[in-house]
Amino acid sequence: MAASKKDPLPKDFANLEAAVDFWDGHSLADYEGYLKPAKVNFRLQRRIHLLAVDPDIAAQLRAVSKTRGLSPETVANLWLRERLSSELRRRRPQRRAA
Repeated sequence: MAASKKDPLPKDFANLEAAVDFWDGHSLADYEGYLKPAKVNFRLQRRIHLLAVDPDIAAQLRAVSKTRGLSPETVANLWLRERLSSELRRRRPQRRAA
């Protein structure tokens, strides 16, 4: 980033590219007096469910995850999805041929 210049802060930018160009060459720290608190509302869409896992299983899961370059959570979710799918397929009543 170039050295910070204390140019006047534009009231409006013509477009997003103009804003990007301005802030690429300026530091927000130089314009602290212009900052206003923002009210932000959001709603989380994802829920996290915690499950107890045996310490030995957790260690093995971490090791496998590391070799695959994935998080333990991702590997556990993939394996659980596969196993649940398999279980649900086995429980479906078999259709008889007519």
